Amino acid sequence: MPAAQVVPASSAQQSYNAANNLASLVKSVQPQVDAGSPEALRLVALVNDECFASQATPNRAQNFREKFAAGLAEPQRSIALRHNDLEEQRCRDLVAEGKLTPASVRESLARAAAAGDLLAATMKLEEQWTEKSEDELKTSLRQIVASRDGEAIGAMATMLGVREEEPQVNGPFAGTQEDYLAWLLVACDLGRDCSENSRVMRQLCLVMGRCPPGNYRDFIRTSLATPSQFDTATVKEKTLLQRISNGRFQEIFP
Repeated sequence: MPAAQVVPASSAQQSYNAANNLASLVKSVQPQVDAGSPEALRLVALVNDECFASQATPNRAQNFREKFAAGLAEPQRSIALRHNDLEEQRCRDLVAEGKLTPASVRESLARAAAAGDLLAATMKLEEQWTEKSEDELKTSLRQIVASRDGEAIGAMATMLGVREEEPQVNGPFAGTQEDYLAWLLVACDLGRDCSENSRVMRQLCLVMGRCPPGNYRDFIRTSLATPSQFDTATVKEKTLLQRISNGRFQEIFP
Protein backbone atom coordinates (compact mmCIF):
# COMPACT_ATOMS: atom_id res chain seq x y z
CA MET A 1 0.00 0.00 0.00
CA PRO A 2 1.41 3.43 -0.88
CA ALA A 3 2.61 5.15 2.25
CA ALA A 4 1.49 8.65 3.15
CA GLN A 5 3.72 10.81 5.28
CA VAL A 6 2.43 9.80 8.68
CA VAL A 7 2.31 12.41 11.41
CA PRO A 8 2.78 10.45 14.65
CA ALA A 9 0.24 11.00 17.39
CA SER A 10 1.28 13.81 19.70
CA SER A 11 2.88 12.90 22.99
CA ALA A 12 -0.33 13.96 24.75
CA GLN A 13 -2.43 11.73 22.47
CA GLN A 14 -0.08 8.81 23.01
CA SER A 15 -0.24 9.36 26.78
CA TYR A 16 -4.03 9.40 26.62
CA ASN A 17 -4.15 6.19 24.58
CA ALA A 18 -1.89 4.36 27.04
CA ALA A 19 -3.16 5.78 30.35
CA ASN A 20 -4.61 3.66 33.13
CA ASN A 21 -5.54 6.62 35.37
CA LEU A 22 -6.98 9.60 33.52
CA ALA A 23 -7.26 11.80 36.61
CA SER A 24 -3.51 11.54 37.12
CA LEU A 25 -2.92 12.21 33.46
CA VAL A 26 -5.01 15.39 33.53
CA LYS A 27 -3.13 16.64 36.59
CA SER A 28 0.19 15.99 34.89
CA VAL A 29 -0.67 18.26 31.95
CA GLN A 30 -2.36 21.03 33.97
CA PRO A 31 0.53 23.48 33.45
CA GLN A 32 0.21 23.02 29.68
CA VAL A 33 -3.57 23.40 29.92
CA ASP A 34 -3.12 26.66 31.83
CA ALA A 35 -0.74 27.83 29.10
CA GLY A 36 -3.36 27.09 26.41
CA SER A 37 -1.61 24.15 24.76
CA PRO A 38 -3.89 22.71 22.04
CA GLU A 39 -2.51 19.19 22.65
CA ALA A 40 -3.16 19.34 26.39
CA LEU A 41 -6.62 20.82 25.88
CA ARG A 42 -7.41 17.99 23.42
CA LEU A 43 -6.39 15.49 26.05
CA VAL A 44 -8.69 17.06 28.66
CA ALA A 45 -11.60 17.11 26.20
CA LEU A 46 -11.07 13.44 25.35
CA VAL A 47 -10.81 12.47 29.01
CA ASN A 48 -13.96 14.35 29.96
CA ASP A 49 -15.90 12.87 27.07
CA GLU A 50 -14.77 9.34 27.88
CA CYS A 51 -15.52 9.46 31.59
CA PHE A 52 -18.72 11.49 31.67
CA ALA A 53 -20.97 8.49 31.02
CA SER A 54 -19.48 6.65 34.00
CA GLN A 55 -20.32 9.60 36.25
CA ALA A 56 -23.75 10.24 34.76
CA THR A 57 -24.81 6.60 35.18
CA PRO A 58 -24.16 5.26 38.69
CA ASN A 59 -22.86 1.67 38.78
CA ARG A 60 -22.41 1.74 35.01
CA ALA A 61 -19.49 -0.67 34.97
CA GLN A 62 -21.13 -3.12 37.38
CA ASN A 63 -24.40 -3.08 35.46
CA PHE A 64 -22.53 -3.68 32.21
CA ARG A 65 -20.79 -6.71 33.71
CA GLU A 66 -23.91 -8.20 35.26
CA LYS A 67 -26.65 -7.27 32.79
CA PHE A 68 -24.87 -7.26 29.45
CA ALA A 69 -21.53 -9.04 29.42
CA ALA A 70 -22.83 -12.00 31.44
CA GLY A 71 -25.26 -12.80 28.63
CA LEU A 72 -22.64 -12.93 25.90
CA ALA A 73 -20.96 -16.03 24.52
CA GLU A 74 -17.20 -16.29 24.28
CA PRO A 75 -15.07 -14.67 23.01
CA GLN A 76 -17.35 -11.62 23.14
CA ARG A 77 -17.85 -11.97 26.90
CA SER A 78 -14.14 -11.77 27.66
CA ILE A 79 -13.68 -8.91 25.22
CA ALA A 80 -16.57 -6.97 26.77
CA LEU A 81 -15.22 -7.47 30.28
CA ARG A 82 -11.74 -6.36 29.19
CA HIS A 83 -13.07 -3.12 27.69
CA ASN A 84 -15.32 -2.47 30.67
CA ASP A 85 -12.60 -3.11 33.24
CA LEU A 86 -10.15 -0.85 31.43
CA GLU A 87 -12.55 2.09 31.18
CA GLU A 88 -13.57 1.64 34.81
CA GLN A 89 -9.92 1.75 35.83
CA ARG A 90 -9.12 4.72 33.62
CA CYS A 91 -12.06 6.79 34.88
CA ARG A 92 -12.42 5.68 38.52
CA ASP A 93 -10.51 8.51 40.19
CA LEU A 94 -11.86 11.20 37.88
CA VAL A 95 -15.45 10.08 38.44
CA ALA A 96 -14.83 10.05 42.21
CA GLU A 97 -14.04 13.76 42.01
CA GLY A 98 -17.63 14.34 40.85
CA LYS A 99 -16.83 17.36 38.70
CA LEU A 100 -17.96 16.21 35.26
CA THR A 101 -21.13 17.81 33.92
CA PRO A 102 -22.57 18.17 30.42
CA ALA A 103 -21.51 21.82 30.53
CA SER A 104 -17.94 21.03 31.55
CA VAL A 105 -17.62 18.42 28.80
CA ARG A 106 -18.87 20.89 26.18
CA GLU A 107 -16.63 23.63 27.55
CA SER A 108 -13.51 21.48 27.38
CA LEU A 109 -14.22 20.66 23.74
CA ALA A 110 -14.87 24.31 22.91
CA ARG A 111 -11.63 25.39 24.62
CA ALA A 112 -9.61 22.86 22.66
CA ALA A 113 -11.20 23.93 19.38
CA ALA A 114 -10.63 27.62 20.16
CA ALA A 115 -6.97 26.90 20.92
CA GLY A 116 -6.54 25.33 17.49
CA ASP A 117 -6.74 21.62 18.23
CA LEU A 118 -7.79 19.96 14.99
CA LEU A 119 -9.66 17.00 16.47
CA ALA A 120 -11.84 19.28 18.58
CA ALA A 121 -12.37 21.60 15.61
CA THR A 122 -13.40 18.62 13.48
CA MET A 123 -15.93 17.53 16.09
CA LYS A 124 -17.29 21.09 16.19
CA LEU A 125 -17.48 21.15 12.39
CA GLU A 126 -20.01 18.33 12.43
CA GLU A 127 -22.19 20.39 14.78
CA GLN A 128 -21.92 23.37 12.42
CA TRP A 129 -22.39 21.36 9.23
CA THR A 130 -25.76 22.76 8.15
CA GLU A 131 -24.62 26.33 8.83
CA LYS A 132 -21.87 26.20 6.19
CA SER A 133 -21.86 26.22 2.40
CA GLU A 134 -20.38 23.32 0.46
CA ASP A 135 -17.36 25.46 -0.44
CA GLU A 136 -16.76 26.35 3.22
CA LEU A 137 -17.03 22.71 4.20
CA LYS A 138 -14.57 21.62 1.52
CA THR A 139 -12.06 24.22 2.68
CA SER A 140 -12.29 22.89 6.22
CA LEU A 141 -12.09 19.28 5.04
CA ARG A 142 -8.95 19.99 2.98
CA GLN A 143 -7.31 21.47 6.09
CA ILE A 144 -8.14 18.38 8.12
CA VAL A 145 -6.68 16.05 5.49
CA ALA A 146 -3.60 18.25 5.04
CA SER A 147 -2.84 17.84 8.74
CA ARG A 148 -2.50 14.06 8.33
CA ASP A 149 -3.95 13.81 11.85
CA GLY A 150 -5.40 10.29 12.00
CA GLU A 151 -7.69 11.04 14.94
CA ALA A 152 -9.17 14.12 13.24
CA ILE A 153 -9.55 12.26 9.94
CA GLY A 154 -11.36 9.46 11.80
CA ALA A 155 -13.82 12.02 13.17
CA MET A 156 -14.16 13.58 9.72
CA ALA A 157 -15.07 10.23 8.15
CA THR A 158 -18.52 10.29 9.74
CA MET A 159 -19.37 13.38 7.66
CA LEU A 160 -18.45 11.94 4.28
CA GLY A 161 -20.85 9.06 3.71
CA VAL A 162 -24.46 9.28 2.65
CA ARG A 163 -26.12 12.25 4.38
CA GLU A 164 -29.79 13.18 4.54
CA GLU A 165 -29.23 16.78 5.56
CA GLU A 166 -27.84 19.50 3.34
CA PRO A 167 -25.29 20.46 2.28
CA GLN A 168 -24.06 17.21 0.75
CA VAL A 169 -20.35 17.17 -0.03
CA ASN A 170 -19.78 15.52 -3.39
CA GLY A 171 -16.74 14.45 -5.33
CA PRO A 172 -14.71 11.28 -5.85
CA PHE A 173 -14.28 10.63 -2.13
CA ALA A 174 -17.52 11.77 -0.51
CA GLY A 175 -21.19 10.85 -0.59
CA THR A 176 -21.24 7.05 -0.44
CA GLN A 177 -20.84 4.29 2.13
CA GLU A 178 -17.63 3.25 0.38
CA ASP A 179 -16.23 6.77 0.85
CA TYR A 180 -17.03 6.67 4.55
CA LEU A 181 -15.29 3.31 4.88
CA ALA A 182 -12.26 4.48 2.89
CA TRP A 183 -11.77 7.46 5.21
CA LEU A 184 -12.02 5.22 8.27
CA LEU A 185 -9.27 3.05 6.82
CA VAL A 186 -7.12 6.07 5.94
CA ALA A 187 -7.46 7.34 9.51
CA CYS A 188 -6.03 4.04 10.78
CA ASP A 189 -3.20 4.29 8.22
CA LEU A 190 -2.37 7.81 9.40
CA GLY A 191 -1.98 7.04 13.07
CA ARG A 192 -5.44 6.78 14.60
CA ASP A 193 -5.41 4.15 17.34
CA CYS A 194 -7.36 1.32 15.70
CA SER A 195 -5.89 -1.50 17.79
CA GLU A 196 -8.03 -4.10 19.54
CA ASN A 197 -7.70 -2.16 22.82
CA SER A 198 -8.25 1.29 21.32
CA ARG A 199 -10.88 3.73 22.46
CA VAL A 200 -12.80 3.28 19.21
CA MET A 201 -13.14 -0.45 19.92
CA ARG A 202 -13.92 0.22 23.58
CA GLN A 203 -16.71 2.67 22.70
CA LEU A 204 -18.05 0.30 20.09
CA CYS A 205 -18.47 -2.31 22.81
CA LEU A 206 -19.52 -0.22 25.81
CA VAL A 207 -21.80 2.22 23.98
CA MET A 208 -23.00 0.28 20.95
CA GLY A 209 -23.01 -3.20 22.48
CA ARG A 210 -20.80 -4.63 19.74
CA CYS A 211 -17.75 -6.41 21.14
CA PRO A 212 -16.08 -8.26 18.27
CA PRO A 213 -12.61 -9.78 18.31
CA GLY A 214 -9.87 -8.13 16.30
CA ASN A 215 -9.04 -4.52 15.60
CA TYR A 216 -11.05 -1.72 14.03
CA ARG A 217 -9.98 -2.53 10.50
CA ASP A 218 -11.29 -6.07 11.04
CA PHE A 219 -14.58 -4.63 12.27
CA ILE A 220 -14.90 -2.36 9.23
CA ARG A 221 -14.33 -5.30 6.91
CA THR A 222 -16.65 -7.78 8.64
CA SER A 223 -19.42 -5.57 10.02
CA LEU A 224 -19.63 -2.27 8.14
CA ALA A 225 -19.14 -3.45 4.57
CA THR A 226 -20.14 -6.10 2.11
CA PRO A 227 -17.16 -7.76 0.39
CA SER A 228 -17.77 -5.59 -2.66
CA GLN A 229 -17.99 -2.40 -0.60
CA PHE A 230 -14.79 -3.23 1.24
CA ASP A 231 -12.95 -3.91 -2.02
CA THR A 232 -14.08 -0.55 -3.39
CA ALA A 233 -13.18 1.19 -0.14
CA THR A 234 -9.65 -0.24 -0.14
CA VAL A 235 -9.10 0.96 -3.71
CA LYS A 236 -10.18 4.45 -2.64
CA GLU A 237 -8.00 4.15 0.47
CA LYS A 238 -4.90 3.56 -1.66
CA THR A 239 -5.75 6.45 -3.97
CA LEU A 240 -6.32 8.77 -1.04
CA LEU A 241 -3.01 7.84 0.53
CA GLN A 242 -1.23 8.61 -2.74
CA ARG A 243 -2.89 12.00 -3.05
CA ILE A 244 -2.28 12.87 0.59
CA SER A 245 1.39 11.95 0.18
CA ASN A 246 1.62 14.26 -2.83
CA GLY A 247 -0.34 17.11 -1.22
CA ARG A 248 -3.09 16.93 -3.84
CA PHE A 249 -5.86 17.99 -1.48
CA GLN A 250 -7.72 20.03 -4.10
CA GLU A 251 -8.25 16.78 -6.06
CA ILE A 252 -9.67 15.06 -2.97
CA PHE A 253 -12.32 17.74 -2.38
CA PRO A 254 -12.58 19.55 -5.73
